[in-house]
Amino acid sequence: MKILPSRPQNRKRERKKNNSREKTGKKPGGQPGHKGHTRKQHTPDVTYEIPAPAEYTDNPDYYETGKVIRKQKVSVILNAQITEYTAKEYRNRKTGARVHAPFPEGYVNEVNYDGTVKALAFLLGNECGFSHGKIRRLLSELTDGEIEISDGMINGLCAEFSSKTDREKEEIIKKLMTSPVMNVDFTNASVNRKSAQVLVLASPSADAALYIGREKKGHKGVEGTPRFSLQLYFNTDKGCMFPFFYLFVHRI
Repeated sequence: MKILPSRPQNRKRERKKNNSREKTGKKPGGQPGHKGHTRKQHTPDVTYEIPAPAEYTDNPDYYETGKVIRKQKVSVILNAQITEYTAKEYRNRKTGARVHAPFPEGYVNEVNYDGTVKALAFLLGNECGFSHGKIRRLLSELTDGEIEISDGMINGLCAEFSSKTDREKEEIIKKLMTSPVMNVDFTNASVNRKSAQVLVLASPSADAALYIGREKKGHKGVEGTPRFSLQLYFNTDKGCMFPFFYLFVHRI
């Protein structure tokens, strides 16, 4: 038996490319008469007018057409804006109590961060997958060391944002409960390198979806679901086994 040598791995196979397009003879690129697609211009924050050169203004061969040529450059500027409120302190001569005028909402500690800082840190961690160290370092470098947030603050952002969305969650639950069909399923997730589950409740017709973190799926996964619970049944008709989910409202 004769053994043929194998084809070298680094040898490229010659394949014929089938191209059914007919040659038009036109040059590649934009064609004459074709309307080009340009980037959308924005409303400028600052406008500078470039003086016309003297070779145009002083030359009688040139005249103004009335058209203004505009070219823009878009920049993203991130800087720290510090807003400070001050209040004079008073002391009671009799009791020694120290008092001052009340500060506006959000001014609790000596240094507070508003929603812009918290939202950026939250998105970097949850949408971009940044670690706490990278979030802190990025915010510090972008603001020349003005913003120095702690790991504890970053850890508490999810709970803080979740507590402020109670009304939105109530509206989503109402849409899910009143929709004719609701899809329910569990999907795998990872929390601190440990396996976890996400309970997904969705209704395409109501344009609503709710995601609930759970340690386990099935009956144990639906325990503690706010305002409603799910019960799992199986249909064994024709040897098939697949889950059906039924919803039961807990009136509170």
